Amino acid sequence: MLGSSLTIDAAGNFYLINEGGSSLEEYTPATGIVTIVAGTGISGYNNSPYGNDGPFPAAQTDLNQAGGVAVDQNGNIYIAATPNNLIRRIVNPASTPVGSQVTVAPADVTTGTSPVTVTFSNVTQTGLTSLITSTTGPASPAGFQLGTGGVYYEIFTTPVYTPPVTVCISFVAGSFPAGSPQLFHYTSGNWVNVTNPGYPTSTMVCGTVSSFSPFALFEPNYSAVQVSTTASGLLYSRVSKTFSGTVIIRNTSEGTLNGPFQVVLTGLPSGVTLLNAAGTFDGSPYITVSSTGLAAGQSATVSVRFMTKITFTPVVYSGSL
Repeated sequence: MLGSSLTIDAAGNFYLINEGGSSLEEYTPATGIVTIVAGTGISGYNNSPYGNDGPFPAAQTDLNQAGGVAVDQNGNIYIAATPNNLIRRIVNPASTPVGSQVTVAPADVTTGTSPVTVTFSNVTQTGLTSLITSTTGPASPAGFQLGTGGVYYEIFTTPVYTPPVTVCISFVAGSFPAGSPQLFHYTSGNWVNVTNPGYPTSTMVCGTVSSFSPFALFEPNYSAVQVSTTASGLLYSRVSKTFSGTVIIRNTSEGTLNGPFQVVLTGLPSGVTLLNAAGTFDGSPYITVSSTGLAAGQSATVSVRFMTKITFTPVVYSGSL
């Protein structure tokens, strides 16, 4: 069958290798639409960024004088790359039709499973959506880490669509022991948390995006610690014209707590600034206590400075935020 440049799948769709063997096209009789399934239209051979010979996004793969095509009962496509003495397999891509609220679940090229669903708000030109998972990717965002067997998800799509798009990724319960996983989207050189309200559930995280690039599920690498906190009153300095005070944190657990510690000041009135903040966490400023650890019963003190006299509630975490 691989000697033929034309084949038909179980759904009655035609697959045709174009003249020159540089791309594979799918013709759907029910709609009359022709979609490029694989190949760039440029004759050649390119290796995959995930390792020589694959996996590789089909639409970004150069075909070199492809000599035949076949489709198996599961919809996987096989292309004979004759000059390179190999057969390339395309894991059944998810056909993405024209319409509103179009949901597809592409099979992962690496594992053959479908852990991701993609819902397009509006598709104006049909195409294909594919998925490649990998264990390598950009460094984790600050304060977060990959779960057990950390996975990165590359989603590729060829249809013309209008954002937004909802991406949902399923995970195995218990694979994020340190906390609730969040869905991050890697864009413009940075990880951005795109998790939708109400997620995660016990086995899924969804987020809304306008473009596609690497995605990953990350869990916090910090944790709340068992301490007591005592905040002093604020004293006014005529010299600096600021209000200063302290927060004492005391280890009330029976063992040693590992630092550093982050004292997050919650409940601050709108517009109030913590002058010596190290950063913000969930909209509240925090101060870092650089102690490497606190033994049971041991305490550490951190200073706070404000322009106005206010009240606040300190919450303490260990690790990096």
